[in-house]
Amino acid sequence: MKNIIFILISLLLISCSNKHTLFQSKNIVSIKPNKVLKYKIMPNDRISITSYEYPKLTPNKINRDGLVVNRDGSISLPLIGIVKIAGLTEYEGARLLEKKYKKYLKKPSFNIEVTDRKVYILGEVEKAGEIKINREEVSIMEVIATAKGFTDYAIRDDVIILSQGDNISMRRVDLTNFTSLANSNIYLSNRDIVYVPSTKWKEFKIKGGDGINFIFNTLANVVSPIATIQNITK
Repeated sequence: MKNIIFILISLLLISCSNKHTLFQSKNIVSIKPNKVLKYKIMPNDRISITSYEYPKLTPNKINRDGLVVNRDGSISLPLIGIVKIAGLTEYEGARLLEKKYKKYLKKPSFNIEVTDRKVYILGEVEKAGEIKINREEVSIMEVIATAKGFTDYAIRDDVIILSQGDNISMRRVDLTNFTSLANSNIYLSNRDIVYVPSTKWKEFKIKGGDGINFIFNTLANVVSPIATIQNITK
């Protein structure tokens, strides 16, 4: 939860800043809008591991919903025991298993897939919260459509996308031109966070007022969907 609070406060500060001024933090790096980072497996991810040559090794036989990565980033498999898989892409994880199983099996082949993919959309959309996705990448416009579109207060030309990894990577995108081909190249991957800022910030900066209450009320509205998600998934 601490990481989520940090990210959300960062989003609020970004929203208050000039469009061309990036939030300064060692943990947040800016990348190009159309750059998609390959998702790396994280603790608590649910993964499917398939071996067509040696189906008895497939943990899905024991748990049809897949295998949950432990908090320390490891999984336990027959013959090879504990393997640390967090921090690897699905492709890298599969190749690691093949390397380890070569000591025991002839030409092992594995496929790894994260099965509980999701993204989060927060801020000025009609239905903020968690959105489940059934493939490795999904377009930002599809996610916004699933969230029932923007509210009347949405700042559409400065939407923020955060991706988790070794650092938090940030993209800022202009979605005012829905027919632009560039928009169709903006994709999200598992656990990405989309934040749609509010024009209420602009009103606040012009009119002034009780800044502390405004910030905490906004933060509460943003945190609420995530807190609900965490309670459900515990």
